[in-house]
Amino acid sequence: QGMGEECELFHASLDLLNKIRDKETASPERIKRALAAVAPQFVGSHQQDAHEYFLELIGHLHTQFIEVLGDTEAELPTARAFDFHLGRDMMCAKCRHTRGVEELFRDLSVDVVTGDVPQLVQRMEEPEEISIRCEQCEGETAISRRSFLSYPSILCVHLKRFVYSPARRDYEKTHAEVQVPLKWDFGEPSPKRPRTDNHSPTKEADGPPTFHLCSVVCHIGESMASGHYVAYVKEPGLWRKYDDTQVS
Repeated sequence: QGMGEECELFHASLDLLNKIRDKETASPERIKRALAAVAPQFVGSHQQDAHEYFLELIGHLHTQFIEVLGDTEAELPTARAFDFHLGRDMMCAKCRHTRGVEELFRDLSVDVVTGDVPQLVQRMEEPEEISIRCEQCEGETAISRRSFLSYPSILCVHLKRFVYSPARRDYEKTHAEVQVPLKWDFGEPSPKRPRTDNHSPTKEADGPPTFHLCSVVCHIGESMASGHYVAYVKEPGLWRKYDDTQVS
């Protein structure tokens, strides 16, 4: 049983999925209204960031799943579909003391350079020097490295095309060409990283998966405050373009 308007986003999403399953005409308008009710920044028809919208949608839907189903978070459809864990190991540049943290993600944001999506993800895993105080020797720099501890069923990759320009004091859009493979064998898992007592991942990565591209959301325009979004969605035997109410 639902909880009325408090869980409207849950019921709106369920209704939309049922219509898609039954091959009926479906509109996301009810979902838009339901999300705006719990996230007022999305009220109206102002330009919004699709990445922020996605995270808010999944986050509130996850909360309403808990309220409606009373399930543990690990068993919820939102968690099973999107959640994964990254480990970050930080080794002090001075004394080499290593500590690690585990971080929960629902998407992967990567810097944009010319290349393909797998290369951008690999760049994210490369070691980098960061400023952080060592708890052992008071050193102020460390070598940080990220690696996958678990994988999602659906991997959402966000390309950070807007980069802050100190000269303009604003964000500029980078147009570096990024290839998106239709099939992506994730490759070998990251090498085993040193473990510490306070670093015990919830779920070990049991092997790299293979991902198949199912949709792409594209921003058209030069500004974060304006522009237009279109989506390309894979269906059996073809790709469709979704442009507002137009589907082709």
